[in-house]
Amino acid sequence: MEVKHLNSESELKEIIQSGKTVLMIHKTDCPFCEKAMPWLDDYAKEFSEITIATINKDDIPNLLDAFNLVMYPTFVAINGGQVVDTFYGNTDYELVKEFISKL
Repeated sequence: MEVKHLNSESELKEIIQSGKTVLMIHKTDCPFCEKAMPWLDDYAKEFSEITIATINKDDIPNLLDAFNLVMYPTFVAINGGQVVDTFYGNTDYELVKEFISKL
């Protein structure tokens, strides 16, 4: 499966309702976000039953405030339209992979 790059509030709402999703919320010019971005393709291939998606906080800042962002990147695990877990700021490949595997 491919990584979905979301650009709007409507795309975000659609992906949240679509089943199992891991959303990476990133920010423009965030070096940690840029470090993690290439890994998403690997995760999307390995966890084909989970939708991997990204969204830039700068694109829709008000909506993303609902996720209580404290650092970037923020990974949000969503199942059935509900946030089930959040993983903040760590860009260690294996730790992010472990977080995704719990969904």
